[in-house]
Amino acid sequence: MELNEERKLRGATEGAYFFLQQAKSEAITQATDITVDLVQGDSWCLGINDSGSCSCNISSSCTVNGIEMVFNYEDYPEVSMSDLTFGDSDQTSFDGVRGIASGNSGSFILSNSDTEAKVLLSNMGRARICVVSGSLGNYPSC
Repeated sequence: MELNEERKLRGATEGAYFFLQQAKSEAITQATDITVDLVQGDSWCLGINDSGSCSCNISSSCTVNGIEMVFNYEDYPEVSMSDLTFGDSDQTSFDGVRGIASGNSGSFILSNSDTEAKVLLSNMGRARICVVSGSLGNYPSC
């Protein structure tokens, strides 16, 4: 894989990972449930909302304290998202007491032409990264 392509995939994967971490942190800090909306495909996105469901592909739909909170494909046009496993609504949420995602665990794959990286979220609210195919830095295979 070309170095620039690897950097873009790594940036998108780590960005999505840290975005989930931010959602968990917001839930604990605000002591309120936080919802994360996910949309897969080439125009993928993740959005955080502090008042229930939102649509990350609709402007100003996902907000925390009135500030839009969206992470998307715009800086990573060669990266796509697939294989969402967060249930029928493609959303997850973090509990406002302990930041857990009980009953809301799942995963998704971010990929380019050579490599597939998976971001997983456990019921305990722990996010992690592994590599499905190819290689991406020091991340372990799934």
